Amino acid sequence: MERLIGTILSKFLDYIFFWNAGYLERKLVTFKDYYKRSRSHASLDGNTPAEFSGNRVTQPAPLHNYAWQKHCGGLFQLPVAA
Repeated sequence: MERLIGTILSKFLDYIFFWNAGYLERKLVTFKDYYKRSRSHASLDGNTPAEFSGNRVTQPAPLHNYAWQKHCGGLFQLPVAA
């Protein structure tokens, strides 16, 4: 739990402003979706938690034709097949 809270603080909350609890909750939901479905994890051999659990979420982007997909309001960007 402490590692997750540290990741949320250092990778997300240090870079956004939030005005009230409802706004913060919506932002945390977008970070959760990014963290589980799009961000690869070294401890899972480069897979996302969704892929590790058996759900194939994304296809690898070919290196010759890609675009950037924004997550968390543009704070994070990952390559995707164009």
